[in-house]
Amino acid sequence: MLRKVYYNALQLEHIAIDLLERYAPETLGWDPVPTPIEKIIEIDCGLYMCYMNLSEDGQTLGKTCFDDGYTQVYNRIKKKMEYIRVDRGTIIIEADLLDDNPGRLRFTQGHEFSHWIMHRHIYAGTQRQLALREQKPDPEEKWIEWQANEVSRNLLLPMQTVRPYFYYLKHHYGYNESRIIANIAERYTVSKHAVAIQLRKNCFIK
Repeated sequence: MLRKVYYNALQLEHIAIDLLERYAPETLGWDPVPTPIEKIIEIDCGLYMCYMNLSEDGQTLGKTCFDDGYTQVYNRIKKKMEYIRVDRGTIIIEADLLDDNPGRLRFTQGHEFSHWIMHRHIYAGTQRQLALREQKPDPEEKWIEWQANEVSRNLLLPMQTVRPYFYYLKHHYGYNESRIIANIAERYTVSKHAVAIQLRKNCFIK
């Protein structure tokens, strides 16, 4: 049984803001800009991020490795899973996401990075790895996946800048929910789905 570490949504938002203040303060200014998530992961935090096929069905979107050892990836040529050697601090992203919506790719990168920031002290030494799947997570890891989702969303959509930008758009376009969501998604290079969740959780839309 894993040792659980509990955070509420406000604490998770503060974790994300602390990371942005440390590594990308420009994202918290008046002019909304996309969070340089790859730079934060690879240059600022020194993690290794690579792109491979993680499963036959394409449902596994990312994986975070907390120890030196081995992990499984899918070899499409041989049509089977196989083990590869990985180092501690390796983040593997499903390669198909490179051809997908960039917002979906960036959210997955942020999600796996959030696992590293928040959960490596839980998983280090266990040889277990966390994998983000599109299907519902294992009940034991549901709370961990929720935490990573919250931090990732706040890294990519900090309310410190989303809030005034929302009111700016509302002033110019009126309360056109779909147009506002689309504009925010384009400005921050995230998915419309992520924007809708962020606005809904902060009571800007129903």
